[in-house]
Amino acid sequence: VFAQETVSNFPNSSVIKEKALVGWTEFQNKYGTDWKIRWHDYTDPTGATIDTGLPHSIYGSLTKPTAGKPEEVAESLISENKDLFKIDLSELKHIETTERKSIFYVKYTQIYKNLPIEKSRFLVHMTNKGEIQSIDSRIYPGIKLSIVPKITKEEALKIVKNDLEVTSSFDAA
Repeated sequence: VFAQETVSNFPNSSVIKEKALVGWTEFQNKYGTDWKIRWHDYTDPTGATIDTGLPHSIYGSLTKPTAGKPEEVAESLISENKDLFKIDLSELKHIETTERKSIFYVKYTQIYKNLPIEKSRFLVHMTNKGEIQSIDSRIYPGIKLSIVPKITKEEALKIVKNDLEVTSSFDAA
């Protein structure tokens, strides 16, 4: 599913931003006021900037240490801050957890009807003590798209062959 297609379906971004600001205040009340937030803006194909009302990154401090696996800590953070992030855990798929220099990077992608949303991400950076350092997100709420293909597999192969000027046959899985 292409993220660009979903932007035109964004719910009223001013309503999202208003609710996200409430979530941001709650986040600061829980974790302190040293945190900073950068909001996600999107430039549509016409060049207009759309304020999505969603956080792009949160950084600047550390949460208190939290016991548990990095994925459990990240998922707890997401669940406890739904008003800010505008995402439910059921809409995220864990992609990987990596560790470098005692920092864990827990990465998710957004899913819609079991399909990954292109260019979506939710990334939580934390210490090996479970202290959240930063959060990066690109989430697309309110997706309402048909996932029924508009062309057949054969038509898609023909288009690809024509575009690539392929003359020999090949079998796509």
